[in-house]
Amino acid sequence: MTTLKKIRALIFDMDGTMIDSMPSHRAALAEFAKRHSITMDLDEIMRRTTGRTGVESMSDMFERDLPLAVATAYVHEKEAIYRELFAPEFREVAGFKAFLAAAREAGLLCAVGTAGDAANVAFAFSHLRLGHE
Repeated sequence: MTTLKKIRALIFDMDGTMIDSMPSHRAALAEFAKRHSITMDLDEIMRRTTGRTGVESMSDMFERDLPLAVATAYVHEKEAIYRELFAPEFREVAGFKAFLAAAREAGLLCAVGTAGDAANVAFAFSHLRLGHE
């Protein structure tokens, strides 16, 4: 019989686990595509980009390899659109902060693992009123 070890830490994904941000990411992709005359269907954009890095996503959306600096600039633009759209309606995933508080009270270490960029992490922590502890 295997003995279970005591859990000492939790790692949370940010988008969709801590914050209910996926509708705003989708809307930001739609706005970004419109601004850049990308005609690919939004569902296809979502299929191609979900789970990919921002740079990979940009090459997929533009359907060609992009220089790193160009792709990175596009990523920053799309993420700025996302923060602008999500800020007025920011919401946590229901119960996240209560769960986090209970985990910390139980002595668990808690961390975030995300593909989101540093500006999005700071944005989420600010709106959730969490420090970088």
